Amino acid sequence: MKISILLMALGVLAAARVFAQVSPAPAAAWKVYDKGRIAAARGNRGEALKYLREAVALHPDFAAAYNDLGAVYLAEGEFSLAAESFQQALVVAPTHRLALANLSLALIRMNRYREAGEVARRGLDVDPDHAGLHLILAASLMAQPGGTGEALEQIERASTQIPKAHLLAADLLLKAGRREEAMRHLEEYLRIAAPRDAGRAGTEARLAQLRREQPH
Repeated sequence: MKISILLMALGVLAAARVFAQVSPAPAAAWKVYDKGRIAAARGNRGEALKYLREAVALHPDFAAAYNDLGAVYLAEGEFSLAAESFQQALVVAPTHRLALANLSLALIRMNRYREAGEVARRGLDVDPDHAGLHLILAASLMAQPGGTGEALEQIERASTQIPKAHLLAADLLLKAGRREEAMRHLEEYLRIAAPRDAGRAGTEARLAQLRREQPH
């Protein structure tokens, strides 16, 4: 289980959640903002970018529009532009929880792991139970020497909301020779994962193999 697979899923979650924010913007800015979010929801990213850029031009302090603009850039793979948009949202609203989560994700995608971890910690100060931020912080820690122990703690916290995080925890534990703990994570994943989850069959086979290899 690669952490990059889980982070890809987080990108979808981040983009899906950005439209719940409100901002004290004038009616004209709200009008084009609404057009932008509708276009994004329909998958019309080019049109969404047009309207969201117009929204922030009309109201430079429109944090929600900057965040949504960044989410569209993130979905397009324009990670640098996404990061700039999220940073602008945070200039306006320093504790904007979605902008913090999205910025940390954009930084991870650019392999700026240490910065991503710093932003993720800021986000967790605002929203301590954000599973995605725990997972992003884990990715940051795994990319740095000596960060595996805390990374495992962060993955375990994320696993309460993201079942596949249990698979990543099992990987780390097996590398550390902690077989029993790894097996418990695999068992927990199988307990809570959806019946048709793509990872079930492979996990069942892996767990069966580990049980066969158990010393008697």
